[in-house]
Amino acid sequence: MVGPDGTVIAADAQRAAFDLRVAGTVTAHYEVRVQGDATRFGWLLPVFGEVQEVTDGEPGFFDALEQRTAPRYDLLANNSPEPQGCACGPGSKALSGDAANFGGDTGLTVVEQGYAGPFAYAVLEATEAGALEAWLTDNGFVAGVAADTFAAYSADPRGVMWVAVRLAPAGAMSSDLVLPPLTIRWGAADDGTVAAVYPAVLAGTSTLPVLHTTLYVLGAGAGTVGAPWSVVPAPENTQVIAGSSSDDAPAAVWEQHLTEVGAGGLQLFPTWSGQYEASGWLTRFDAIHAPAALTADISLAADGGQRWLETLITIPAPDTGAAGLLGLPLGLGALAWSRRRRR
Repeated sequence: MVGPDGTVIAADAQRAAFDLRVAGTVTAHYEVRVQGDATRFGWLLPVFGEVQEVTDGEPGFFDALEQRTAPRYDLLANNSPEPQGCACGPGSKALSGDAANFGGDTGLTVVEQGYAGPFAYAVLEATEAGALEAWLTDNGFVAGVAADTFAAYSADPRGVMWVAVRLAPAGAMSSDLVLPPLTIRWGAADDGTVAAVYPAVLAGTSTLPVLHTTLYVLGAGAGTVGAPWSVVPAPENTQVIAGSSSDDAPAAVWEQHLTEVGAGGLQLFPTWSGQYEASGWLTRFDAIHAPAALTADISLAADGGQRWLETLITIPAPDTGAAGLLGLPLGLGALAWSRRRRR
């Protein structure tokens, strides 16, 4: 995310969910926590398919996913390996003309523009990478992405549409803003494929030292990722991540593990997989990367086997006083708490 003056708005925890349950379509939900001047919010998303709808999602959508899929943790009394922990863890309005205050440009078509909750958006088709850059500049965006990156997207044989988003004046607030999810539904690409793609390359333009990415895939089977990305193998249904000391905070152990996953390259950790609601199988992936390491977008599918997975973090119990730590949630709030304590 970037502001009109080129200032990058901090969002070190990024979550997206891809619903693939309806044949021929992808419904993607994006959430970003903004730390900074939200009046300068700007967001650009490439979509490999025909955009069908842009809406604002339910505010509690990601909280429900987090509650279901977050790692749980246990204290190991007397170093016992038996786990005894606990689980933790509106519509759009299309507008004509310049009602959303976006202008046009030569070599670029504004397919649709409008408002979705606090967001003003425009759906764009560009025949030249330079035209897209010019449009962004003319409309107050500074993408901060190299011209060859834009060119690579525009040259993709699947064809790309762009969704440019900023906060509508009524939705612009100050720092530490948690935006509602932005939901985009699209259909088949120019080559007939239905592509669920998380734009990691654009996320990697951040100036923050690290990015924690959480991706959810909901479909008929378990989520899978396409090359060059891979998934860390999970030999057991319960994946145990062990702390080394009773002084370790579970959130810090989890963060360190995901940092090690990210240091291994373009790979994700399969945090959770299981039945979700009556009609789908949900998979969660996590990793922490340095932005410069995000050199390829993440292609996602739901064509894996229905294998149940969970993540368990174990902490050696001290001699006394350990029981009071049980029940600490390991959501993004806990991670933020852990980071603040170490500063």
